[in-house]
Amino acid sequence: MTHFHPPRRGLWAGSCRGFVAPAIALALAWLPIPAHAQRAAEFHQRVKQYVVHDASTIRIDDVRVIDGTGAPAVAGQSILMRDGKIVRIGPMEAGAADIVIDGKGRTAMPGLVMMHEHLLFLDPLADAPSYMGEPLASPKAYLAWGATTIRTAGTFNGSDDIQVARMIREGQFVGPEINVTAPFLEGNGSFAYQMVPISDPKRARQIVNFWADAGATSFKIYMNISRDVLAAAIDEAHKRGLQVTGHLCSITFHEAAAAGIDGLEHGVVVATDFVTDKKADRCPSGSAAGDALLALKADGPEMSELIQTLIKSKVAVTSTLAVFAAGIVNWFPAAEDLAMLNEQSQLWAWQRLAAINRAPERRERGARLLQAEMQFEKAFVAAGGTLLVGTDPTGWGGTLPGPGNHAALKLLVEAGFTPLEVIRVATLAGARFQHIDDRVGTLAPGKQADLLLIDGRPDEDIAQLSRLDLVFKNGISFDSKRMKQDLRGKIGR
Repeated sequence: MTHFHPPRRGLWAGSCRGFVAPAIALALAWLPIPAHAQRAAEFHQRVKQYVVHDASTIRIDDVRVIDGTGAPAVAGQSILMRDGKIVRIGPMEAGAADIVIDGKGRTAMPGLVMMHEHLLFLDPLADAPSYMGEPLASPKAYLAWGATTIRTAGTFNGSDDIQVARMIREGQFVGPEINVTAPFLEGNGSFAYQMVPISDPKRARQIVNFWADAGATSFKIYMNISRDVLAAAIDEAHKRGLQVTGHLCSITFHEAAAAGIDGLEHGVVVATDFVTDKKADRCPSGSAAGDALLALKADGPEMSELIQTLIKSKVAVTSTLAVFAAGIVNWFPAAEDLAMLNEQSQLWAWQRLAAINRAPERRERGARLLQAEMQFEKAFVAAGGTLLVGTDPTGWGGTLPGPGNHAALKLLVEAGFTPLEVIRVATLAGARFQHIDDRVGTLAPGKQADLLLIDGRPDEDIAQLSRLDLVFKNGISFDSKRMKQDLRGKIGR
């Protein structure tokens, strides 16, 4: 329920002169700013249609607060937002606000900071693997499911992604804050013709600088690159103060850690470190990496040594369990998830899902690899490693922006993490890794007002994250349910 209050005037001062200035500051903090300060008025109609609350001062009363640090939720709190920032979180306290929202029975938590996202979709009708951009539907889906900040993890359309990020910031498109990773840095042998091969370290440096100048904030190494190119790309990116992550194959995790890589995507399920006959700078063929992983003991010395190497080298790992679980676990993707796809892509996705279900051996192997990855991630964190989380909405449509975000978090709970631990990974950890935790990732005074209002308790049952009602981004709230409804049938070719 939302209540509107008239402006309240009047200042107070303490009995001592030293309290006068703080008293005036406190009183001014409660005074609403005129309506002309509303920021959504300048948004495009395609964005304004989803805005629920836009005012200088907004307060949520009597709400449970999960701050994102891993601390338990605190009930009976009041959150005051002013001009896109959090001003106060604490016990209920009287004071004027332009809008007051009843938070009874609801939970507030930080907006999700998701770390392996894409603004693209696989073309199901192409004769060769081909990806097209999703500049409108994908960002809307991320925001609708509660992701207020995302890092893309490679692209085929670097200029498009940078333009989409800018348009969202300007209120022309609806979506989260997007930190754009440059187009994939790949060598010869890519599965997709759109990945331009890089075999020369000098060329790698030129490409890094080109995309850094264009506005990319990080880089992603792909599967068939050489160690020389990797080293050059990392060196050049680090000179610019930018990070490098990787989905590796030709290069082992050990080699990448030694070269100074900042992160690794997907986890140990793609590592080639355990392939006994692996050749330098070559990606093993077929199922060699998976076979080698399944032959290891989860708590064996080889795995423990790799974990310690990554931690010593300060390499973060991004969990993307959803992309490996699609069609392997019975609950994902759900029928309502696939309903987001347009007719052709939905048909293709159902056909792919049916083919997986008709191949019990494939499903069983996929389940074993998923379990091995879960065990690795749990052990990595237990040993002190930095775990991030993302979605990787690529492939046949089983893992989509939005539903895939929630599935990724639910799978981390199935891996053995508590819901509070998962929320921390999905908020503070991603913000801290990107060095933006001074603005986002937790709820605290002075932080950007990026938060979720949920009709449930996701810290007790992560599935209740699906009861998301309002998504606040920079203190402006958006209607999650309406965005979800308008997305039905909109993703894909």
